Amino acid sequence: MWRNIAMLPAACLLAGTVLAQMPAAQDASVDSAVEKLRAGRAREALALAESTVKADPQSAIVHAVYGLSLLDCGEFRRAQAEFGRAIEIDAECPEAHIGLGELDCGRRRFAEGLAHLQRGQRSAILKLRSGMSLSRCLDWLNRRGEARAVLMETLEQAEQIPDYIRTRIQDQLTLFKAYGDAPLFRVDESFESTSVPFRNSRGHVLVEATLNGTETVELHLDIGNTGSVVISDSLAKKLALEIVGEHRGRNVESEHTAQVAVLDSLGLGSMTMHAVPVSILPASQFVGGAAGNLGNAVLQRLNISIDYPDSRVHLFGFDRTDLQRQFVASAASGGEVPFWGSKLILVEATINGLQPAPLVLDSGAGAVVLDRAYFQENLQTTATPGDDADAPKAQPFMIKTFGIGDAEFTDIFSVVMDLSALYEYARVYYPGILGNNIFQQSRLHVDFKDSLLTVDSGED
Repeated sequence: MWRNIAMLPAACLLAGTVLAQMPAAQDASVDSAVEKLRAGRAREALALAESTVKADPQSAIVHAVYGLSLLDCGEFRRAQAEFGRAIEIDAECPEAHIGLGELDCGRRRFAEGLAHLQRGQRSAILKLRSGMSLSRCLDWLNRRGEARAVLMETLEQAEQIPDYIRTRIQDQLTLFKAYGDAPLFRVDESFESTSVPFRNSRGHVLVEATLNGTETVELHLDIGNTGSVVISDSLAKKLALEIVGEHRGRNVESEHTAQVAVLDSLGLGSMTMHAVPVSILPASQFVGGAAGNLGNAVLQRLNISIDYPDSRVHLFGFDRTDLQRQFVASAASGGEVPFWGSKLILVEATINGLQPAPLVLDSGAGAVVLDRAYFQENLQTTATPGDDADAPKAQPFMIKTFGIGDAEFTDIFSVVMDLSALYEYARVYYPGILGNNIFQQSRLHVDFKDSLLTVDSGED
């Protein structure tokens, strides 16, 4: 890695030369698309990149930027094809390697992702994105000293860093230093599987967890939460946790700043995970009386199956997908559906027979949520109060048919909301959220090791 970083100035000069050699119109289009990506406006970037790639199908950087725009719109399979085309034209195209690295990390293939992201460090136009993605990959590999060095270099070399991104990076640097080099999220290698009951609180899955071996509480199982564990300030005080830093985040309604500490242990059934970072927020932030949320930074270290009719969550060791597959009622399943989960868990679904759209899998949502713009463009056939600027924040809508793989559901309740604030924060566009109400009569199997989602009725 350090050899690649040492070569950065010459590589940047080379990339700049490549840009300079492009036709002026193409250069401007690529720059405009990149600016949209930096601003978290992925759909606008995609429109620009799509027209540019049609005008110049032999440019590696054009295909790479098109692929990154697709990726930021959740179109991960189409994005991979574009990165492949870019590599065919120029095997060293750094922007294509950034995209391939992000894809690999989103499928938990971190060694492969690391190799691509290191090559992506040579990008002259996406230094901020490259550095943040590389640092995130190193963090997952528990190589935080290197991750911290990459972020520090990114702050020094990247241009046009928005203030909130700069603050986020500085917060992360503080946390990396506080965490030290000891591995986080350690699961006993002997762990194979366990099962825990859950309480269904208006469509929210609440499971019992034991914190630091002493406090047993209910946590809201929240796959849509990109963080680790979030607990209430009162519980943190009871556990006498030491604050090591801050973390900024956002939900549908607002931004928030949370204090961060580290749990010695997190117990779920017979599974114990050690050295688990926790964010601390006021108790009013949590649903159904839960003491906190259990996010996907924990869950992606396992494989999980949620049996909604039986009100049980089954956890499997990360390498024990064989045990999870034995639990799937194959005759009643909708087949295995790939997903991508670098930040959010995105899976393609079909609404009312439209083209498949990448939606966020979110066990923290009690109902399906549709983005208002997507709804108005694709599903709304007559004018409604939702067209008015003064319309209510949420608008109900009944989905006639909803498909995931070969599994189909009918008459699904959804809520239409403006999700644009979330896009700009996460820098990923998605037309909606898959809530728990879809799966109430099913079992949902999330295989994080192979990035596959399976839905079955539970009946062999």
